[in-house]
Parts: sequence; structure tokens; C-alpha cells
Amino acid sequence: MTPVAFHIGPLQIYWYGICMAFAFLTSYGVASYLAPKRSLPNDVIGDLLTWTVVGGLGGARLLFVIQNASEYLDNPLRILNFREGGLVFYGGFVCATLVVAWRAKARKLAPWSVADVLAVAVPMGHAVGRIGCFLHGCCHGRPYSGTCAVHYAIPNASYFPIQLVAAAGNACLALFLLFLFHRKAMRGRVFPIYAMLYAILRFSTEFGRGDYGTRPGGLTPAQWVCFLIFGAGVALWRYTGTRQPQEKTPDPA
Repeated sequence: MTPVAFHIGPLQIYWYGICMAFAFLTSYGVASYLAPKRSLPNDVIGDLLTWTVVGGLGGARLLFVIQNASEYLDNPLRILNFREGGLVFYGGFVCATLVVAWRAKARKLAPWSVADVLAVAVPMGHAVGRIGCFLHGCCHGRPYSGTCAVHYAIPNASYFPIQLVAAAGNACLALFLLFLFHRKAMRGRVFPIYAMLYAILRFSTEFGRGDYGTRPGGLTPAQWVCFLIFGAGVALWRYTGTRQPQEKTPDPA
């Protein structure tokens, strides 16, 4: 398997970029379908998801570069080459959450309604993105040559396709959150559940990852972050349980 999907003249088109585009379209479709159910007009979804992508890609790339700084010291311009892959989800998760919260406040939107919608849309898009990781060869599993092993031309090695496990996990998570989304008792509380369940999912799948050089304390860096994300989810769950989210009409401007 090779990371390059096809060529247009001298230009190489990567599977990673193709899947990222489909991931955005998937999230946009899901969010557009759910937005009216939380009194959010569809015209704000494109704005919010655009900022989600900007904040998500920026934060995900920044954290990856920080973690692999030595690879970019000699050629800093590589930092802008998103086509080669190199994104860390948690960096994007945190940055996108902050950016979208700011944008929702600027548009005078009910924050927990926005959070409910994106809590379903984001993991569905994330599932598609993990397929991009599988095709590209990043975030691969441990060396493996048994049933379901995948051989990559670069590097010349076979791995367990943990990316597909993560993709399936995110898709199942999105479907479960969609079920909760339609329950009145869960109104305004879907995002905390997403944070907690994703932390558990990510912590579990990280044991199958084979692309880490070191594991501080026996855990990957992402697994250590899982504790923080899970704790934040618990805190948000308790917070949303003490108040009834109030819907607001978006500013027509």
C-alpha cells in the first residue's frame, strides 16, 4: 500500500488529503441534519465547521510538530505540508473546542446546543479521517504478519490495521451519541459523554499502536492525555447537570 492515490502531472495527490476532505463533508452533512433539532439554522453550520477545521488542523499540526520538533528544524517549511500527514487529534480537539466556543459566543448561539450537534458530527468525520490514516500508513499498529496484516511500501513493513479499529470505534461512538442526541433527558449533555467515551476508546486503541518510539510510564502520550480529557468530561457532565441549557435565537447578522 502506498500513501499516494494518484498523480496529476507532477502533483501527487495523497489518500490522506482525500479522506480529510471526505471527513469534513461527512461532519458537515451530519451537523446540517442535526442543527434544526437544536434550533440552530443551517447557515451557521458551515461557519462553525470551517472554524472547527481551522482550529482542529492548526492545533493538531502544532502538537505533532512539537512532539517531533527535531524533524522540522532543518526545514521549517515542512510544517505547512499537511499532505504528508502528521496530525495529533488531541491537539486539534482542544484547539477546535476553544475556537468553536468563541465563535458560538460571537454568533450568540446556545453553546450546549452547538456542543450537542458537534459531539455527533465530529466522531463521524473522525472515523473517515482514520481511514485516511490507514491508507496513508500513519498511526499504524504494531508489527504484525498474521491475518488482516497490511503491508506498506513505505516503510517496507507489515502492521496490524489498528487505524480501522479506531475508525470503527469512532463510527460506533457517533451512532451511540446520535441515539442520545434524540433523548430529551440528554439535551445539552451529549458533549461531556463524547469526551468521556472517546477518552476510553482512545486509551484502549493506543495499546495497539506501533508508531511510538517511547512510552513514558508504559503509556503513550495520548493515553496520558486521556486521563485529562476523561476528567474534563466528568466535570462538564456534573456542570451540565446543575443547569438547564437555554436556547437562544441566533443573531441574524
